[in-house]
Amino acid sequence: FPFHTESHYSFFEGKPKWNKKNLSYAFNQNVFKEAQQPLKNALNEWASKTPFKFYYVKNMNQADIKFSFVRWDRPDALAHSLPPPDGRVNFDVNRSWSYVPKKDFYDMQTVALHELGHVLGLSHSTEVNAVMYPTVRTGVRKRLHKDDINGIKALYKGK
Repeated sequence: FPFHTESHYSFFEGKPKWNKKNLSYAFNQNVFKEAQQPLKNALNEWASKTPFKFYYVKNMNQADIKFSFVRWDRPDALAHSLPPPDGRVNFDVNRSWSYVPKKDFYDMQTVALHELGHVLGLSHSTEVNAVMYPTVRTGVRKRLHKDDINGIKALYKGK
């Protein structure tokens, strides 16, 4: 009986990726202390399932990954990030964020996991349970799915 696993992950055009596995991160001064832990938790989850390691630096200009809160008028986006080597992760300051899953609030750790997937080179997945699925509801905490992990492995194979 052959076992077949279907891939649902996708990459950005040109498959941009990092040329190193140790990536630094920093928080803009507008990232509240309470928000920093869920962001670190998201980094730690990616580090536990991939070859990437993340370390903190104080200076945003020296960081590979830069976390910030910004104001924008985009009702379709909770946060925004770009593929390697950009590294910016911007969260909409006007959204209702929570640091633990809570009704009517967006879970910061889950959204950070998704945005970090973009920062590492993943585009959206068609797997509804994957972190890289394009949408998330309020009150939901997601963990990395096999599809997310397989996507990173496929992108960085042989590296």
